[in-house]
Amino acid sequence: MNLQVLKSVTAMVTASILVACGGGGGGGGASTTPTVTTLSGTVAVGYPIVGASVTVRCAAGTPPAATTTDSNGAWSIDVANQTLPCAAAASGGTANGVANTTQYHSIATSRGVMNITPMTDLLVANVIQSATPSTWFANLVGTPTALNAISQADIDASLQRFRDALPLITTLSSVHPVTSSFSPTAGDSMDDMLEAIAQARTQVSSTHTDDLTKVAAAGAIQPGSAYYSAMVWKYRGTSSGGNSYHASSIVTTPVATPTYGAATEEELAFNLITSERSRCGFGTVAQDTHIDAAAGAHAIWQLKNQYISHSEDGNAYPTGFTGTTADDRVTFQGYANLGAARDFYSVRTGDGTKAGFATLAARKLLSAPFHLEGLMDGWRDIGLAVKNHVDAGSGSAAVFLQVNGAYTASASKQLQASDSVLTYPCQGSTGLNYQLTAETPNPVPGRNLATNPLGHPVLIKVRDGNALSITSATMVSVPGNASVTLRSASQTRSDDTSGIFSSSEAYVIPDAPLSPSTTYQVTITGTNASVPFTKTFTFTTGTGG
Repeated sequence: MNLQVLKSVTAMVTASILVACGGGGGGGGASTTPTVTTLSGTVAVGYPIVGASVTVRCAAGTPPAATTTDSNGAWSIDVANQTLPCAAAASGGTANGVANTTQYHSIATSRGVMNITPMTDLLVANVIQSATPSTWFANLVGTPTALNAISQADIDASLQRFRDALPLITTLSSVHPVTSSFSPTAGDSMDDMLEAIAQARTQVSSTHTDDLTKVAAAGAIQPGSAYYSAMVWKYRGTSSGGNSYHASSIVTTPVATPTYGAATEEELAFNLITSERSRCGFGTVAQDTHIDAAAGAHAIWQLKNQYISHSEDGNAYPTGFTGTTADDRVTFQGYANLGAARDFYSVRTGDGTKAGFATLAARKLLSAPFHLEGLMDGWRDIGLAVKNHVDAGSGSAAVFLQVNGAYTASASKQLQASDSVLTYPCQGSTGLNYQLTAETPNPVPGRNLATNPLGHPVLIKVRDGNALSITSATMVSVPGNASVTLRSASQTRSDDTSGIFSSSEAYVIPDAPLSPSTTYQVTITGTNASVPFTKTFTFTTGTGG
């Protein structure tokens, strides 16, 4: 007997036993990785597609039988005898109980995970540079070798184009739409991304077919500003996106009829301010008689003491004193549980006539950027008064429109939605002053606005706490398209030496008066919490100013 051969056979048997035992203890045989022979994954659109038919076509090999997704959208097909790359198509089934009428596709260069989703379908369209991947897939029946032209490098390059186009969809930076396993439930990063895509399409009235057309061309992918913005904010509303989307608390219900009296100066001012707020999305506000009293008392204090100021000095001018600040004064008058308050006024000296003054004064406040910012803040209640020297028993002729805004601590201020960008004026605003001849603080320190006026400003506001950046702003007359020169493109907190504007607010303002009774178109681009936006609207000036 050949002892050497016997020894070798014995050694092999021993080694086999060691591997088979695989128990504890150090040393022993080497581990082995099971060979993957399947393509498997999840078919989902934000919800799993249940009962979808999945078909696979590979570069070579007898096409495997189709399969059907389970209740989680999962599927698996053995491709041990296939030559990759392989493509897959999923059609039919239901998502959240709704029939699926779209065929989605995917592509893989190695066995293992192969998800089929709207995102993988877009990836396929970009790789093959065709907006009809369903036609491409159908043609693979006759020419499966066409798959040999696709490499993993091609797929990776297309994925990078999506990552470059959608940088704020952070899921894309950490997962692969095709090969990353996921669960089609809320909270899973892939599922959250798919849900954001679906919701964004609904918001901007887009379709999967529209998206296929956008991504099929060679070069950089351009999703469109409105669609991308909607997608990011929907994504930010998920746990994967940080749950950083917040809904609006803007009040849209009509306010009760004010009690000032029909056609009084106070009612005219109240109606103008509240209607301008409401129509541009800043929210309705309610009349509050305590705030009315605070506004009236402060106007009288200024008239009696011949001292115009937002603050009252009770030591120097004790007559009529009701509080140093607006907070103090509304509290003094009985406004309970105060959150915050602020006051605004417009005054005309030398003429104390009330008739017709309130509307003119309210328009002046709306045409002055720092006062406009305050009037459009998140107040829930306002009060106002129109007082003149006769009311105060003062000898110097003058008339005030005094306006106070406030909200209670329990109600808190009105806040727009995280994705909202509001402007004043807004689409369709009319009757605006065509020029600004005075404001304190001065928007252009050192400039005499009486002799060198500005035009009407445009306020831009996003939700408190969001960072607003203005990239560009233009204003042109309509018709005629005559360009209006704007000062420094935009004024933001960094430009505001008064400290009134927050990082969520900005304004643009013409460097010269606008023309009376003229329509203008405004286009503003920028970012809201890093999300791009574009606002385009028209407004029309009146004859005041």
